[in-house]
Amino acid sequence: MRLGSHIDLPGSRALIVLGVLVGLGLVFLLWPSPASEAHVDLPDEVDFNDHIRPLLSHNCFVCHGPDVSTREADLRLDTREHATARREEGGRAIVPGSARRSLLIQRITAADPEERMPPREANKTLSPRDIALLGEFAEAITHTAPEDAPLPAAAVKIFGQILALNETSPVALWHLGLAAAEAGNGDQARDLWGRLLALIPDDSSDRDAVQRAIDSL
Repeated sequence: MRLGSHIDLPGSRALIVLGVLVGLGLVFLLWPSPASEAHVDLPDEVDFNDHIRPLLSHNCFVCHGPDVSTREADLRLDTREHATARREEGGRAIVPGSARRSLLIQRITAADPEERMPPREANKTLSPRDIALLGEFAEAITHTAPEDAPLPAAAVKIFGQILALNETSPVALWHLGLAAAEAGNGDQARDLWGRLLALIPDDSSDRDAVQRAIDSL
């Protein structure tokens, strides 16, 4: 047989495709998720201040809290705004709407003990319920902008001009709120979306979407 000649065994392609599909299926089946914690008792609504912050405070704040002298990896988890902020090197500790993409969830469920958080030397361990709470929180909250598509600076400028001409422009208020939240300015986003919320009729379903965005800050 000549080197490099084509070999097409009967059914080989089908077997390869089947093997790839099975492999992908196993990845998704084995990946930790809130749904996999079927026997964990979780609250109906996971709140950052009531459930997540105390959990992180006990396990993570020494290295990732407000004290800059002990902070590691330039990562803060003591506020919702910091925990969901985009990191300079890319990604977010908590990606709103996606536990699988959240760096925090990836690290606390890592198979490699050297990668898993909290580190062994911290002598702290997250329970299955703790992990499920964090995953559920990430899945439940609504992010203010697409993960990899921040509002372009030119668009922000245009919406700013629109708002200067019409201070009750719903489109400008919404998109400038997105830009403020993306930049980590929660107070400004809250102000803009609060003004937008005041313009929306009480019986409009749009109120829920805006309120969820405000609550995600």
